[in-house]
Amino acid sequence: GEGLQGQSLPFYKNFFAGGVNSVRGYDTASLGPVEVTNPDTRLGGTRKAVFNAEVLFALPGLDKAFRIGPFVDAGNVFTDNNAVPSYTFSKEGLRYSAGIAAAWISPLGPLKFSYGQPINEQSNDKIQKFQFQLGTTF
Repeated sequence: GEGLQGQSLPFYKNFFAGGVNSVRGYDTASLGPVEVTNPDTRLGGTRKAVFNAEVLFALPGLDKAFRIGPFVDAGNVFTDNNAVPSYTFSKEGLRYSAGIAAAWISPLGPLKFSYGQPINEQSNDKIQKFQFQLGTTF
């Protein structure tokens, strides 16, 4: 991205995707541009596109604080840096996943569990099918 007066932003200000709050089924912050000499190093991107759809239902006979249902996610991060041409925005660059999620408003706070199956994973994607979250995100 660009800061004031066209200056580049530091890498830690980049967007990241993957994980329980973006594209479930992929490891946290694992999607998007990678270091050319070290593909395990994620650089993040200057643009982020994420879509989440989830429907949670209370199960008959159980506490209404527990809900379960399906989800689908799509997303990735992209860059406008021509040095990483395979990560300029395109719908083909999006990663997709689908799965099942469960949420429980526990006495300790909200808990969320998900099991996501990547639909179009690539060879360098890091997969994490089971994920959980304690607390609320803002």
